[in-house]
Amino acid sequence: MDLNTTRSAAISVAAVVLALAASWFPVASVGVAQAQTQTLNVAVLTPCCGNPEPNGTGLAQATTLSKPDVLQVDTFTGSVTIPIPSPNLGITSASTADIRLVLSRAGADYAECFLVLADDGDNANNNDEGQATYLTSIVKAKIRSLTLFKQFAGSCDVDLSTGGITPGVPAVQSGDVVTASSVVSSVRTPFLQGTFVQQ
Repeated sequence: MDLNTTRSAAISVAAVVLALAASWFPVASVGVAQAQTQTLNVAVLTPCCGNPEPNGTGLAQATTLSKPDVLQVDTFTGSVTIPIPSPNLGITSASTADIRLVLSRAGADYAECFLVLADDGDNANNNDEGQATYLTSIVKAKIRSLTLFKQFAGSCDVDLSTGGITPGVPAVQSGDVVTASSVVSSVRTPFLQGTFVQQ
């Protein structure tokens, strides 16, 4: 699954949620069309932190679609592409790399996302002598008392203050920072960074 596919899947889920809201709550259906609000925050990731991987690229997006007291759909997608092998990141094989995104606000980390190797069908761009792309794509939808949660690719821990993993969609705000890291034997090497900007 590539990033375009995961984005399309997330958009499809949002469309289904809106359709369900209109059918389940017909009194509010006109309001769904007229009063919904959408917020999009985008971060372009560029080399950072001593430049251990100058050829890495990345993108993260967070979207919230809402109508007060009726529905809210939150989506988060992230994509990181690196050359393989990447000696400075300690990566020799695309399939064994541990790539993560850490989100922070005012210098404090609040979420960590675990990316998975993208499957482009023929693996032309995901081999051990070329480049590899890693993805995460998550959707959470709330319609009144009903909650739907789907991890299309990867996962995120949205509460770093507690032990274990709390799955969810990061509550991104404009100005938040996202940092991509490679983790090898518990040693983290940050190599890309970007700041979310509301579009």
